[in-house]
Amino acid sequence: MPKIICKDTNCQHNCCAQCLKEAIKVSKRAFCHSFDGKNDTVPETNDKTMKEEYAKEFKQEFIENQSVCCDARNCASNENGYCIKNAIEVRKKDFGAKCMSFLER
Repeated sequence: MPKIICKDTNCQHNCCAQCLKEAIKVSKRAFCHSFDGKNDTVPETNDKTMKEEYAKEFKQEFIENQSVCCDARNCASNENGYCIKNAIEVRKKDFGAKCMSFLER
């Protein structure tokens, strides 16, 4: 059960570069299907456009063991549809998030 290190800051499950979901699903082409983009609206003013970032207040602990269901059967870390690595890294790629730990058999 790997730890999921997430470098996609636009995913709402990302907190301090760690995924807060207990389980994610990775597609055949190694994209994270559990990616949920943030609703990022920018308020407009007469003088300029402003964007403020607010820290989320929550009492959620980081998850030590996470499950990664993986449909990338050609990944060396895929065993019976699950990732067996200790940790994976997910990053922004194209129009979504991708498992950068993918290693073709």
